[in-house]
Amino acid sequence: MLHTLRSRLALSHAIPTLILMPLLGLLLLYQIEQSYFQSTILSDLTLQGELIADLTSRQWDFWQRSDAVHLIGARVDLGTSTSLMLLDREGRLLSSTDSAEASLATLTPDLPLLQQTVTDGQVRQMESDALTGPHDLAILVPVMDRGGQVVGVVRMARRTASLQEQLWRLRWMILTTLFAGGLFSLTLGLVLAHALSSSLERLSQAVSHFRLGEEPAWVPEQGSNEIRNLTHAYNVMGQKIQALESSRRKILAGVVHELARPLGGIKAAAQTIEKNDNRELNVEMATGINTAVDQLKLQLEDMALLGQIEQKALTLDKEAVDLAALVESQCRQLQSLAAQKRLHLSCQPLSNAPVIVLGDARRLGQIVGNLIHNGIKYTPGGGTVAVSVGISQAEDKPAALVCITDSGPGIDPAEQEAIFEFYYRNPQQKRIHLGLGIGLALSRWLTDAHGGTLSVDSRPGEGATFILTLPLVSQADSPTTSPLS
Repeated sequence: MLHTLRSRLALSHAIPTLILMPLLGLLLLYQIEQSYFQSTILSDLTLQGELIADLTSRQWDFWQRSDAVHLIGARVDLGTSTSLMLLDREGRLLSSTDSAEASLATLTPDLPLLQQTVTDGQVRQMESDALTGPHDLAILVPVMDRGGQVVGVVRMARRTASLQEQLWRLRWMILTTLFAGGLFSLTLGLVLAHALSSSLERLSQAVSHFRLGEEPAWVPEQGSNEIRNLTHAYNVMGQKIQALESSRRKILAGVVHELARPLGGIKAAAQTIEKNDNRELNVEMATGINTAVDQLKLQLEDMALLGQIEQKALTLDKEAVDLAALVESQCRQLQSLAAQKRLHLSCQPLSNAPVIVLGDARRLGQIVGNLIHNGIKYTPGGGTVAVSVGISQAEDKPAALVCITDSGPGIDPAEQEAIFEFYYRNPQQKRIHLGLGIGLALSRWLTDAHGGTLSVDSRPGEGATFILTLPLVSQADSPTTSPLS
C-alpha cells in the first residue's frame, strides 16, 4: 500500500488528523475539566464556606437552631446543586440543607480530613467523603470563636454529575468532529495525491516512450510549480536532444561527404597510375593523391582536436614560432588544392621584419590551414585567395597579423558571428556547404587559447577577409606547456 506516492501523500494528510488531533483533543478536555471546572468549583465553594463560617462565628446561636442552615441559605445563594452542612467539632451533624443528609445523626467519627481541620484550623478540599459520591466535590471550613478555638465545621458540597454528562457529550462531539475531519483530510489527500501522481505518470510515460529521431511528445505543464518546472525541463531537454541528434546525423553525413571526396579521388588516381605508363600523368596523379591525403589529414586533425576539447584533455606546447614561415608552409601544402580548382593562391609578407609569436606550432598550423582551406573551398573557379602576414600597429601594443582574403560570394552580416559556432551550417547561404561545421569554430577556439583574436570582414558578393591577430613574443616569454579545459 505504501509503495506508491499517491498512498503516501494521502496518509501524510490523514495521519495527523486521525491520530494526533484526537489525542490533543482528549488532553485539552482533561485540562479543561481538571484545571478549569474543578478548580473553579472548589474556589467557589471555599469562598461560600468562608463567608458562612464568618457569619456563624459571630452569631453562635445559629448552631443551636434546627433551621440555621435555612436561615443562612436565605442570605447566601447556594444554588440547586450545592448542599450545606454544619458540624460540631466532634463530627456530629447539627443541620443540613439536604434532607437525606439531615436524617443522619453523625458523620464517621474518624473522618481524617475532618479531624485535621479541627486540629489545625485549615480549610480542606476533597473529592469524596462518607456523604459524597465519587464525582462530588466538597470543602471543610473551620469555624472559630473569639479565642481562636475551632468550635465547628462548615461543610460545602456540590454534585458534579450533570457536569460530567456535559463533559462526556463534549468529548463525543470533539471525537466525532475529528473523525469527520480525518475522513475529509484523507479524501483531500487522495485528490491532491492523484493530481500530483498523474502529472508524474504522464512525465514517466513520455520518458519511457522517448525515441531518438522521433518528435518527443509534449507533456502539458500542469500541477504545482515544482512539477511545472520539472515538466518544462523535460520538454526543453527533449527538444535539445532531438536537436543534437539532428546535428549528429548532419555531422555524420558531412563526415561521409568530406571523406568520400578525397578517398574517391585517391582511388581514381591509384587506378590511373596502375593502368598508365605515362610518367607525367602518374606524377600528376601522385600529386593529387598527396593533396587528397593532406585534405584528409586536416579533417582528421580537426575531429581529433574537437574530441580533445570535449574531453578537456588538450594542452598547448608553447614555443617561439616564426609565423611567417608557418604561413608560407601552409600555402605550399594547399597550393595543389587551389590549382585543382583553377584558383590563384598567393602568400606574401607585409614587411621584412620577423613575425615571432609564442604558441603551439601544430595548433597554429591548424588555424592557418583551416582558414586558407576555407577560402579555397568557397571561392569559385578562376578566383583568387590572397594570404598576407606581418605586424599590425593598429593598437598600442603591436601584434602579429594574418589576413586571408578570397573572392568568393561573401558572408551576410547576420551570419558573420554564427559561422564561428560549432556545427553551424545554413543551407540557404552560398558559403555554407555540406561539411563538418567545425573548422572555423576550432580556429576561433584555438586563437582564443593563444590569447589572439579571429574575425571576418565581408559583404555579400564582395568576398571575405579573415583577420587573425596573435600576441608577439616578448623577452619575458618562455616556452611552457599549458593545459586547457
